[in-house]
Amino acid sequence: MKTLVLTNLYPPHYVGGYELRCAAITEALRLRGHDVHVITSNHGVQGSPPIAEPHVDRSLRLHGYHGHPWLGLRALKYLELYNNHTLREALTILQPDVVHVWCMGGLSKSLCLTLQKSGVPTVYDVSDHWILRSLTSDAWLDWWNRSQGSFASRVQRALWTLFGVRRRCDAVAPTNPVSEIRFHRLYFTSARLRELTAQQGYDVMHGGVIHCPVDTRHFHGTPVTRPPKKWLWVGRLAEDKGILTALRAVLLIQNSFAGELHVYGRGDDAYVTMLKNFAAGNSLPVTWHSATPSEMPDVYRAHDALLFTSEWEEPFALPPLKPWPAACR
Repeated sequence: MKTLVLTNLYPPHYVGGYELRCAAITEALRLRGHDVHVITSNHGVQGSPPIAEPHVDRSLRLHGYHGHPWLGLRALKYLELYNNHTLREALTILQPDVVHVWCMGGLSKSLCLTLQKSGVPTVYDVSDHWILRSLTSDAWLDWWNRSQGSFASRVQRALWTLFGVRRRCDAVAPTNPVSEIRFHRLYFTSARLRELTAQQGYDVMHGGVIHCPVDTRHFHGTPVTRPPKKWLWVGRLAEDKGILTALRAVLLIQNSFAGELHVYGRGDDAYVTMLKNFAAGNSLPVTWHSATPSEMPDVYRAHDALLFTSEWEEPFALPPLKPWPAACR
């Protein structure tokens, strides 16, 4: 089959398991002989030497996520037109049999409407809360369809509608309300995530459930019996993951804790800087690391215990599953 993958980030530029799983499945399909092309954002590639990736197009633009700024209306209009034009061009050139949509955080949700209008069969992999949270906060669709707002925005919306600006935009970057987006084919990483999404009013209970996999052949070891000294924290360095809670816990037990906390993960530069300043300012025994997915089994085996401090309702968290076969080592 000829498949077009649409996602916000694609390795080597990623923040967590969503992107890594997207790449793993994409490459597995390619190895099976399928013709798979990826269209994703230019996040992380500005100023970097180009990578030879004939099947990956890194030209979409993010808005308000992963360090990218929130734009004013006029700049946002051009971004929406550009992203939708880029997707339409890819559909025309590639003529895919199916579009496989992954994480849309930071991408124009009008792209979902464009896919809907194209008639190309589309399937959504839903592994976080982007539907139930970010659809209603999409700046473009919200501005066109909000019932309230400032007097200036109401006047501008009325003028743009009167003089045909909305009609011209809608021909390329749809302005329909999010309630008109239909998810005919989708699957979730957990039944609970499907339930949460449905509770927000989306018709998704027909979606399947496919749990994230863990290859237990790579995660093995011998359980430790001594008091744990080498503590591990793994994940996306973000507020909802509770990394700051982990650091505060180390601070509380600092006088009686004889070990170290090793943090493996990535995040927005400003937030990571704040975390490191907190650890350094309180002289915490914390070190910061990164590792490739293939290196992570050895990272788990090198530690005595895992801290999992997530503060949001996880869709299907992988870090606590991976040390289970080894009972933490």
